[in-house]
Amino acid sequence: KDDKAKHLTDDLRADKATAEGLGKELSEAAKALSAGQDLEAQKSAVEGSKMESEKARADISDKLGEQRARKREREGAAAKDRVKLEEILRLGKQGMCPTCERRLDDAYDLLAAKLAKEIDEATVASSEAAAKIEAFQNDLKALDRKDEALKKKASHIELESDKRRKTEATVEGLKRQLVQLEARIASKTRDLHALGDLRFSKETYD
Repeated sequence: KDDKAKHLTDDLRADKATAEGLGKELSEAAKALSAGQDLEAQKSAVEGSKMESEKARADISDKLGEQRARKREREGAAAKDRVKLEEILRLGKQGMCPTCERRLDDAYDLLAAKLAKEIDEATVASSEAAAKIEAFQNDLKALDRKDEALKKKASHIELESDKRRKTEATVEGLKRQLVQLEARIASKTRDLHALGDLRFSKETYD
């Protein structure tokens, strides 16, 4: 009977030491979870930024297309007017207007000035469109850099989320082990008490 009691006491001491160790592990794991970043909020913020980026990219792409079309149209208009102006200058005042087929005469200077002005205006408009195209292209490059940063952020969040899931699984595993161990301790304690009023020292039980 004494041997059995001593054996149970030794088992209880070992189980209690194990339980204490598991308790510390559980406390550290739980602390890590509570101190962790709000990953869901970060993930939501990244998704929101991605949507904003996609919308901005679509808007810029539309504007870029408009300016490219305007640049082509203005360059084409300037080219046509240059051909007309060169033809009028070649014909001179006594020549026939290539459009209305009448003698140019007094209309020569007016028509030449009008075409020269339209060429200048089309050239300016084309240059302005080119400047806007460059600005929009720079905006797209900035969005590319932003998207790359968002991808890295999303990857980091996924890694942290994976770590968190593993920590949560560890916590659940430790809880299960503790429950089983505490049940075993309670059972052995009952068995020890059932052996009767054996006179062990407090050091033996603790």
